[in-house]
Amino acid sequence: MIYSIDFETRSKAPLKDVGLDIYANDPSTEVLCIAYGTTPDNIVVHIPNPAARIPHLPLLEHVRNGGKIAAWNAMFEYAIWNCVCVPKYGWPPLKLEQCIDTMAIAAANNIPQSLDDAGTFMDSEHKKDAVGKRLIMKLAKPNSKGVFNEDPELLAELYDYCAQDVRTEMAIGSVLRPLTAEEQEVWTLTQRINLRGVPVDYGELHNAVLAVCRAQDALDNECLKLTGCKPSERAKLLAWINERLMEPLPNLTAETVSNMLQRNINEELFDEGDRVIRALELRQEGSQTSVAKYAKMMEIQREGRIRNTLVYHGASTGRWASRGGLNLQNIARPTISEDEINEAIPIVFGTGVGSMLQLSSLVRSAIVAPPTKTFVDVDFSSIENRVGVYLAGQNDKVELFRKGLDEYKVFAAKSLYRIPYDAVTKEQRQISKSAVLGAMFGQGAKGLVKYSEGMGVKLTEQQAQKAVYAYRREYQYVQELWYDCESAAKRAIAQPGVMIAVIRGLSKQDDDPELVLETPAKTTKLHFLCAKDALWMKLPSGRFICWQRPKLELVTFAWGEEKMSVVVHSQNTFTRQWTRNVLIGSSIFQSAVQGTARDFLAVAMLNLEKTGYEVINSIHDEVLLLVEEQNGESALADVINIMTTPPTWAPDFPLAAEGWIGKRYRK
Repeated sequence: MIYSIDFETRSKAPLKDVGLDIYANDPSTEVLCIAYGTTPDNIVVHIPNPAARIPHLPLLEHVRNGGKIAAWNAMFEYAIWNCVCVPKYGWPPLKLEQCIDTMAIAAANNIPQSLDDAGTFMDSEHKKDAVGKRLIMKLAKPNSKGVFNEDPELLAELYDYCAQDVRTEMAIGSVLRPLTAEEQEVWTLTQRINLRGVPVDYGELHNAVLAVCRAQDALDNECLKLTGCKPSERAKLLAWINERLMEPLPNLTAETVSNMLQRNINEELFDEGDRVIRALELRQEGSQTSVAKYAKMMEIQREGRIRNTLVYHGASTGRWASRGGLNLQNIARPTISEDEINEAIPIVFGTGVGSMLQLSSLVRSAIVAPPTKTFVDVDFSSIENRVGVYLAGQNDKVELFRKGLDEYKVFAAKSLYRIPYDAVTKEQRQISKSAVLGAMFGQGAKGLVKYSEGMGVKLTEQQAQKAVYAYRREYQYVQELWYDCESAAKRAIAQPGVMIAVIRGLSKQDDDPELVLETPAKTTKLHFLCAKDALWMKLPSGRFICWQRPKLELVTFAWGEEKMSVVVHSQNTFTRQWTRNVLIGSSIFQSAVQGTARDFLAVAMLNLEKTGYEVINSIHDEVLLLVEEQNGESALADVINIMTTPPTWAPDFPLAAEGWIGKRYRK
C-alpha cells in the first residue's frame, strides 16, 4: 500500500528566494494541512496542532512501519515532514527509501513537470484546482506587518485544494510507467547527494560580495567621469559611443561589445578613440552577470552547505540538471589563467577586493572543501564520442579508444589537416573536437559554425563544410544509424506492441514502416516499442527513453523535401513550449548517445556509493566527491578505477576517465 500525500505550508521565508533547505528549516515555517489517501475517493485532510497529542493517524503508523509515500516533487514533502513535522508535531521520521516522486516519474515519461500542465497534458480524470495560486498568495505568505491570514473560509478552500492536488497526482501517476527499481535507486541517490550539499565558506562569500560591490562602484565612477553615465545605463552609453563612431552600434549586448573590442575601431572613430575603447571595456566588465552568484550562494547556503541543486531526469534523456541558485552546469568559464586565479583567491575571498575580471573567473573557486577534507573530481573522457561509435558499431573508432588514442587528434591529423598525429596542436585538437561532437548529431555547415562558437571555436562556413564532409566519410556507420533509428521508430509506430530492433543499414534497403523482418546479425544495441500512445527507445542498459503521442505524418521540410516522418508531442528545444515536433533520426541518435552516457555515469555513482564514497554533485559527465585530505591521492586512483570498470550491460565498452584533487572546485 502506498499513501499519496501533499502539504500546504506557510512561512515568513520566501521559498523561491531562499530555496527548500532554508525554507523547511526556518522557525516560522509551519504546516497548514496535509492531505493523504490511497485512492481518490478516500482522501483525508489533517491540520497538525503542535499543542495537541500526537494523533493516531493511519498515515503515521504506515510511515513508522516503513511504508511508502508518493508525492509530486516528493523532496518538498520529505523536507517538510522531517524538518517541520518531526520536531514540531512529534511525527516519526520519513526515510528517502520510503519516498516515490510522481514528478520524477512524469519526467521519465517525458510529460510536463508542473502538476497543472501534466494533468492537462494527460487529460487526467482529476485536474489541479485553478484557485490554488490565489489561495497560496493569501495564506502562505505574511502581510506587510508579518501577520498571516487566518480567514477560516479561505483555509477551508485551501484544504479542499490540497485534497484535489492529491487526487490529481494519483490520476496522473496511475497512467504513467513507474520507475524501475534501478531508476528508483538512482533517484534516491540523487536526493542523498542533494541533502549532503556543496560546501562553501560564508565568510569568503561575504568578502566576494563586498568585492563585487567595490568593483562595481569603481566601474560606475570611472564610467561616469568618462561618459556621464554608468555602464548599466545602456541607452545613454550607446548614444555617447555612437556619437563618436562613423558607423553606429545597434546595441550593447555582450556579443556586440566583444566583437567591437576585437576590431581595430580607431579607424571608425571621429575622435577620442581611446576613450570609446575604454567605455566599451567598462561596459563589458560591468555586465558580468556571473558575479551575482556570490550573493545568491550566500543567501541559499545553510551551515556552510548549498543543498538541493541536482535535478533527477532534468533532461528527457535522463541526464541530470542543476537548479536552486547554484547551477554548476552553467558557470561561465574563467577568462584569466590558472596562475592568475590562484593569485586572486586570497585577495578576493580574504580581503574583499578584486576586479570584475577576477570575480567573474572565481565563481567555481567559491566552492571550497571544509578543513581536513579535499575534493576528488573525476570526469569521463570523450564519453559521447565513445558511446556514439559503440552504438553504431563503428569498430575501427572503438578500437582507437581501446588503444588509448585521442580520437580528436586522430580526426584532426587524418581528416582535417593531414599531418602526423603527434604534430596536432592544442588549437587544432579543439577545432577537431567541436567538429566531431557537432557533426556526430547531424549538424550541417551552418549549424556546426554556431555549435563550435559555443565551444569557443571560430569556423568559417567553408571550414565547417569540410569538417562535416570529413566526419560523414570517416564515421559512415554513425551516419547510417541516424537513418536506421528513424526507420525503426517508424516501424514501431506502425506495429504497436511489437519490440523493433534498430538494424544497421536497413534504412537503405527498405523504408516500408510495416515491413516485418527477422532480426539479422547487424542488429544494434537499440530497440523501439510503441505502447500506450508513447514511443519508447530501449537503451543498452535496459532503460527506456520516452516520446509521447507519436504519429506518422507527412512533413514538408524547410529545404522543400516532403516525407513521412515521426511527429511527437514534446518540449521544443528552443521555445520550451510543449508542442508537436518532428523527431528526425539524428535527434533520436543524440538521445540514445546522451542517455547511454548518462547510464554509465549513474552506474559509476551507485558503485562509488556502495564502495563508501560520498558523491556531493554531478556535473555533465563528472562526479565531485569529498574525502579525507590525507587520502586524496589514493582516493583519486580508486575512483578512476571504479568509474572505468564497465557495467554488466556493456562489458566491452572502452571507458576512460581522468581527474584531480584539490581544496577548491575548478573546471
